[in-house]
Amino acid sequence: MAGPVITHDVFVSYSRHDAADVELLATRLSQEAGLRVWLDKARLQPGLPWRDEIETAMNESATALIVDELAAS
Repeated sequence: MAGPVITHDVFVSYSRHDAADVELLATRLSQEAGLRVWLDKARLQPGLPWRDEIETAMNESATALIVDELAAS
């Protein structure tokens, strides 16, 4: 049985407190490193079920980036 198809290079998990910095990081990973980044704000639609979509995205990502806390700018 084949595993999931990898459609994202990086799945990003973060706290809402760090949202602005994480969005900048995700943009840089995508534009400068050419990575396919999965970020909830860019992928999830308000009001629609999100648990299954997040689980699928995690399974279809090559790696996960878990942002615990970013330093203040």
